[in-house]
Amino acid sequence: MFVVHAHITIDPTARAEFVVVMDGFVSETRAEPGNAAFELTGHLTDPGMFTLFECWESEDALRHHMEQAYFMDLVAIAPRLGFTLTGTTYWVERNHIERASETLERVRAKGESAATQELAVSAKSRP
Repeated sequence: MFVVHAHITIDPTARAEFVVVMDGFVSETRAEPGNAAFELTGHLTDPGMFTLFECWESEDALRHHMEQAYFMDLVAIAPRLGFTLTGTTYWVERNHIERASETLERVRAKGESAATQELAVSAKSRP
């Protein structure tokens, strides 16, 4: 699974337009094949700051997303909005996510001292 975590900065005076544009963008993206998650949140005290989190089943799905007309429309208006994006894309194996979830459940059931030990062992056993 490809995970994108990014920060978007815009001109704060363009926030209203950005929110309208992104409302459609988010809906379109969530409907795409291969999209597992797409969340965009605004900063509480900085009207020009947003955080983006998205998950894609494959690199091809992410590439397909970036070829869509609505994606290109956003790219075209980005300069007017003062839009900049900084972030990271990384690959996460599904079994790593499942193991982390299982470890967290065991940790919650055991209590704090056992939790610390289990997390240390789990971290050492990562491939």
